[in-house]
Amino acid sequence: MIVLPGTWTIQVGCDAIELLWEDGSNSRLCLLVVAALDNQVIPEEQQGGGFAIAAGTRGGLKDGWPSRHRPVPEIPSLNPWEVH
Repeated sequence: MIVLPGTWTIQVGCDAIELLWEDGSNSRLCLLVVAALDNQVIPEEQQGGGFAIAAGTRGGLKDGWPSRHRPVPEIPSLNPWEVH
């Protein structure tokens, strides 16, 4: 998964985060989250650093993905890591 903070221009230029699952396909899953809902900011100097994203419900942890961070000027970007 790639975490891409940037400006979501379709939403009147608000700051947002794109979560892009890299599965090698031409139709990758992408989730956009308005940055105001995110209370964790990844420092610029940690670009490319490894960390994990986890998904859970009231029933507990459901899945997790190794992740990397890359800031972009505009989202959705939908570019795989190799384009970086």
